[in-house]
Order: sequence, then structure tokens, then C-alpha cells
Amino acid sequence: MHRRSFLKSTSILLASSFLPIPSVLGNDNTSLIKPASLASGDKVAVMAPAGAVFNTRYISRIRQALDSLGMEVVLGDSVYSKYGYLAGTDRQRAEEFNRFIADSSVKAIIAMRGGWGCSRMLPLINYELVKQNPKIVMGLSDITSLLLGLYTKANLVTFHGLVGYASWNDFSVGHFKKVVMENKAYSMVNDDNTQRSAYTIVGGKAEGILAGGNLTVLSTMLGSEYVPNWSGKILFLEDLNEEPYSIDRMLTHLKIAGVLDQINGLIFGNCKRCYSSDPKASFTIKQLLKQHIEPLGIPAYYGSNIGHISNKFTVPIGVKASIDADNKVITLLDSAMRP
Repeated sequence: MHRRSFLKSTSILLASSFLPIPSVLGNDNTSLIKPASLASGDKVAVMAPAGAVFNTRYISRIRQALDSLGMEVVLGDSVYSKYGYLAGTDRQRAEEFNRFIADSSVKAIIAMRGGWGCSRMLPLINYELVKQNPKIVMGLSDITSLLLGLYTKANLVTFHGLVGYASWNDFSVGHFKKVVMENKAYSMVNDDNTQRSAYTIVGGKAEGILAGGNLTVLSTMLGSEYVPNWSGKILFLEDLNEEPYSIDRMLTHLKIAGVLDQINGLIFGNCKRCYSSDPKASFTIKQLLKQHIEPLGIPAYYGSNIGHISNKFTVPIGVKASIDADNKVITLLDSAMRP
């Protein structure tokens, strides 16, 4: 046996002798569960699985947006509930989510906002019920933990995209419709402004299963039973209001936890207002991505319509896709919905 192979296999055996085996090793994509496509007239539940809704004007805004698509909107009690900065206790939010999952008349659950709180209710979700009643679950930011938890524990395709606080503009709604209503496998092309600020980290093309979300949330989930097996994934990330040293810390966490060494490709969608209060004593995000991602040698780029920006893609977690890091394009290779 080659010395490097021997040392590697020996270290793995030694590590496995002392480390606990996680209760969930990831998801099985061979039994992937897809929700049914959304159609005009369907009932859509809007709830707050994380932070409380302090600005109520967004409630009428999302109702109007969904009404314009012909949806019947039902609002969860969590939209009006406040428990500190949370939209109700963990049990209240989880029980409401489970009720919407169990309700066969509800075809989709869309989060009002992120904030913080989804991870707190993950142990209270009925994942067997989710498997029996698959439906669209969509959000971003803190909702990352819910999306990844459902994908990992129930093999459900989930959707990183619009929330009640988002701008339901023509670009975002157009991509929402293509993915969850028209059920299209298609190419996601950046808008002009995003494309102008995008750049290639490592050129080339890659294929894999899309998974990811907010970097801050994702990094805090590592080591839990609610994150998938990262082997062969296309990892997409985004963040907001984080200084470069914080992004550095979290990317380092992904590296030493083994995530970055397993993935096939990487998209860093948008890092909004991620700059240092003292630029002369800091790296830029571009420099950090060069340090952490370029050595991986996998196709990777910065700048996609993913994250805390007005124009958003609807990105299905669990669906096979390809990326072109030179042209900054994501192409879905399979539909995200069942017919």
C-alpha cells in the first residue's frame, strides 16, 4: 500500500475509534421526495418559524403577492405572535409547522422572515409526517436550518428563496414560477447588476446536488444530525452584515469540518454589506475566497442572485445541477417538483 494511503486509512480508523457515530449520516438521494407543483388556486400557508414579525406591513405585502399569483393565503398564528425576538415559543412554532404539514389542503409553507429560531424547533418537527405529506417549504437566511433539516431528515426537496420580507418583484417571482409552478429544469442567469460584480474564483464546470444557504446558520449546524452528507454537493452560500474576519472564521470552520474537501463546486451568492470597519487592517471577501476556495481546485465563483438581495433565484435544495464558474450560471439538470 502507498504510504500516503496507508497513513490516511490508519488515521481514519483511529479517529473512528474515538469519535461518536452521528445519529444521521446524511440523506439518501435515491429516495428523494419532491413536493407537487404549485398551481393557481392552491392554498399557501405563511408562517414565522423563526423571528417575530415586528413590521406588519409585510404581512399585507406577501398576501398581495400571493393573491396576484392566484393563491389562497392562510396566515399562521405565528405571524402575529411574539415571544422575545421569536414568533412564539419553540413548541408553538413547531406545532404550527406540523399542523400545516398535516393539512392536505396546504400545498406550500412560506416563511415570513428569518432572524433566529429555526434551529431551536428542529427536534420538535415530525419528519415522518413530512415524508407522508410532502409540500413546498421556502425561505432564506435563518430558514436555512429548517430547509437543510427537512432535506436531511425527510429527504424532502426544499427551496431557498422568497420570504414575506422579500421584494416579490418580476425577476424573483419569475424564477419562483419556473421552479415551483412551471416545474422547469432550466438555467439561472444573473441579472445585469449582479453579473457585473460577479467574479470567477476557479474556472470550469461541475455537477452535483445543490445544498447550502446562509453561511452563519450553516456553520453553526455542523456536527448536528440536521446537515446532509456533503459528498458530491454543489455548495451555495450567502450572508449579510458580517465582517471579513467573521467570514474567515466560518469558512475555516467549513474547511476543518471536512465540508469543503467533499464538495464538487461552490457558489458564493452574495455577501451584502460584508466589509470591515477598518479596511486597512482587514482582508476583503475576495481575498478570503481566494485563500480558502482557490486551493480546492473546484469550479467556484462569487456573485449569483442568491441571498439578501432584491432579485432572487429560487434554489431547490436536493436537486442535481451544473454550474459554469466562468459564465456564472446555474443549470438545473432535473425538475424540483413532481408533476
